[in-house]
Amino acid sequence: MTEIKKIIKGCLAGDRRDQELLYRRYASKLYAVCLQYSGNDEEARDILQEGFIKIFGLPSKIYNKVNKEKFAKVKKVLKRKK
Repeated sequence: MTEIKKIIKGCLAGDRRDQELLYRRYASKLYAVCLQYSGNDEEARDILQEGFIKIFGLPSKIYNKVNKEKFAKVKKVLKRKK
């Protein structure tokens, strides 16, 4: 199992350490996207925080239904926005 998969699995189990690792790994990239859409630092930080609250609150059933194909589509959209 890859490192990110272990971190995600830990997040889904409510492991605070893994949640912090996920946050530290992706917060700056996601903040940049939030800032691009909001155009405002404070609003971008709020959006980022709400996003992580939702991510950490996802039940494992929902996570398991999301497949790699959907993640690939999201990645493509984010790359185009750069």
